[in-house]
Amino acid sequence: MNIRTKKIIISILDNPEITVTKLAYEFNVSERSIRNDIQELNNFLCEQKMEEIIIHQNKYLSVNAINLNECLKLINDSGFYDYKLSKEERIYIIIELLLSVDGYLTISELADRLYISVSTVNADLKSLSEFAKKHNVKYTSEQYKGIKLEGDEYSKRMLLLDMICSDSSIFSIGLSRTFNESLKDKGIDRVNQVMSYFESSSKIMMTDSSYKRINSYLYIMMHRIREGYQIEDVDANVDEIYRINGNKLCQLIDQEFSLNLPAEEINGVANILSNLKYLKTNKVSNDIIRIQFYVNRLIEELKKDLHLDLSTDYLFFIRLCLHVEYMTRKKIQHVIDERILKEVCNENKQIVKAINDSMHILEELLNRSVKDIEKEYIVLHVCAAIERKKIKESGLKVVLISDVGIASSQLLLEKIKNNFDFSIIDILPVHALEKFNLNGVDLILSTVKMKNQKITIPWVKINLNFTDDDYSKITQSVNGIKSQRVLGEKDKKEEENLVSEITEILREYNLKEEREIVERVKKVVKKKIQNDDVNENPEITEKKKLSELLTVEMINFDIDANSWQESITKSADLLLGKGYIEERYIQAMINKIECNGPYMVLAKGFAVPHAGVDDGGKKTGFSLIKLKKAVDYHSPLGDVQFICCLSVTDMTAHLRAFFSLVNLLQNKEFYSKMIESETPQILHKLIEEYE
Repeated sequence: MNIRTKKIIISILDNPEITVTKLAYEFNVSERSIRNDIQELNNFLCEQKMEEIIIHQNKYLSVNAINLNECLKLINDSGFYDYKLSKEERIYIIIELLLSVDGYLTISELADRLYISVSTVNADLKSLSEFAKKHNVKYTSEQYKGIKLEGDEYSKRMLLLDMICSDSSIFSIGLSRTFNESLKDKGIDRVNQVMSYFESSSKIMMTDSSYKRINSYLYIMMHRIREGYQIEDVDANVDEIYRINGNKLCQLIDQEFSLNLPAEEINGVANILSNLKYLKTNKVSNDIIRIQFYVNRLIEELKKDLHLDLSTDYLFFIRLCLHVEYMTRKKIQHVIDERILKEVCNENKQIVKAINDSMHILEELLNRSVKDIEKEYIVLHVCAAIERKKIKESGLKVVLISDVGIASSQLLLEKIKNNFDFSIIDILPVHALEKFNLNGVDLILSTVKMKNQKITIPWVKINLNFTDDDYSKITQSVNGIKSQRVLGEKDKKEEENLVSEITEILREYNLKEEREIVERVKKVVKKKIQNDDVNENPEITEKKKLSELLTVEMINFDIDANSWQESITKSADLLLGKGYIEERYIQAMINKIECNGPYMVLAKGFAVPHAGVDDGGKKTGFSLIKLKKAVDYHSPLGDVQFICCLSVTDMTAHLRAFFSLVNLLQNKEFYSKMIESETPQILHKLIEEYE
C-alpha cells in the first residue's frame, strides 16, 4: 500500500460522491493508477474482513463509510513498513530525521528507520544534497560517524517550511512522526486562534497558501525552540509595516505560549510576513495612489480593445490595484496549477491580446517589461470581472469559499459562467469565513467541507473542476432559494405601500415643508433598500462617497492661476486651511508631476493632483477649484480648468470616492453639465445626483 492510498481514503470520506475521474484529477495521476490503488485497498479491506469498494461503470464508487473509517484508523497506527515511499517522500523524511538530532546519523540507522535498503538511502542522498543546497543547508558526511545537515537555524527552518508547504503526503496525512508528534497537544488550535485574531486586528487577509505558510512557520518555530534551537543574526530587511506586524504577531504568540521570543525570532517572522501574498493588506505603499491612476488608465485601454466597460466594477479595480502594487515589490509566484492558468489564457485569446497591447501602461509605471505570469494573473482578474458583469442581474447573492486561493476561485467562476446567473459577491479563503459579514448572502459555494455549525445559510460543496454533479446540487439549492423569495416580494410591496400611506397622511396636514418631508421619507426607505443591496460588499460600504469627501465648502470657482504649479497650490489651500494637509504636502504634489509627468490628468480639462501617504496628509479629503482660464499641465489631454486635489492618509480610505470620480468623468452627460456649472452648489448637487 502506498501513501496515496491513505489520501484516497480521506478524499472518499470527505466526499462520498467522488468518482475515479475526480480522484485522478485530484492526485494528478491516471484513472488506471487510481483503480490499482483502490484494488490494493480492497485487498487490505478483505484481509480485515471489511466491505470492499465497488467501482460502478468504471466511474462511481460504493463504499461503507464505517469500514473505511476503521481502515483509516488501522493505517494511522502503522508505520513506514506498510508503505511504498516515493523518492521525494524518502528525502523529506531523511531531512526531517537529520534535523531532529544535533549530531550524526548513520546510513544504516536511516535505512532501519525507513525500512529500506542501505543502497536506496545512498541513492537518495545525492538528490537530498541538491535539494538542501537550494536552501543554504549543506549535507556532509564523516567516516565512522555518519551524515548530518549543516547550516544556520533560519535556513534549516526554511527547508522544513518548504517541505511542509509542498503538500507532500508525508506531512499532509500525518505520517511525519517527529514533527507531528512534537506538536501534538501543544496548541496547534491555539496558534490558529492567534493567527485569526492577528488577521482581524491588523485588518489584513492572506491567501490560503500564505495563511498556511505562516501557520506552518509558527509550528516549526515553536517546535525548534522547545528542542533548544533558536535563530541568530537574522536581520529583517523589510518594510516597516512588516516589522510592526511581526512584532505584534510575536507578542500574541508570547502571551499565548510564554516563549519570550528574542529580537532575532521576531525578525524571522517579519521576513516570512513580507514574502506572503495578501488579499487585503495594511501595508501602505507611498506610490499606491499613482498605481491607482495607472490601473484606471489600463481599464480604459481594455475598454477600447475589448469593447467592454469594466470601469464600474469596484472589486475589479481594487484587486487589480493590489496585484499591480504587488508587482512593484515582489516576484509573482504561481498559487494555482500552471496548466489551468495556461488553459484559461488559451480560451480567452482576445483578452490576452488586449492585455498584451495595453501593457505599455504598466511598463511606464514599473519602468520594466511585464512578465508573462504577471499578465496571466491580469487575465484572471479580467475574466472574473466579465463573469461578474454577466451574472449581476439575478440578485441572488453568493459567496464562494476556496481552499486554494483567490485566483483558483476566479477560475471556478469561469467554469460555471454558462450555467448560472447569480452574483458571486466575494471570493474568500477558508479561514476568513468566520470574520465575513454574511448578512444578505443567499448561498455559499465551497470547495471544502463546511465545518462551522453556526452558519445557517444554505451551502453546497463543489469541485474545483466543476462537474455535472455540482450543477445538479447547485440547481436544487438555487430553486429552493428562489421559491422562498416569492414571499420576499410581498415585503417589498408592503414597503412601497408604506411610503404611499405616509405621503397621503402628510398631505392632509397642509404642511409648508410637505414636499421636503415626503422626499426625506422616500430617502429613508430608499436608503434601506440600497443598504440591503450594497451590503453584499463591505469593502465598498465602509468607505465614504465622493459627495461626502468633496463638500460644498471645499469647492471654489473663478480662481486665477498662471501655471499648473500655482493651480495646485490654490486648490490645496482649501485642504490646508481646514487642517487636512501639512504645508509640505503641496510641494510633494508638485514634485510628483515633475518626476512622473502629468498622469494625474484624468480627463480633458480635469486633473487630480495628490502626494504619497507619508507626505503630510492628515485627513482624507478632496478640494476642487475651477479656473477662470485653463493652464497647461503638458498633458496630451490638453489644458486643465478643474483641479481636484486629493489628500491621502492610507491606500484605501479615498478609494470609493476616487472610483466614483473616475466614473463620473467618463459619463458624457455629467461631464457636459460639470463644464456648464456656474457655482460650487450646483456642481456639488450634480455630483450627488449622478453618484
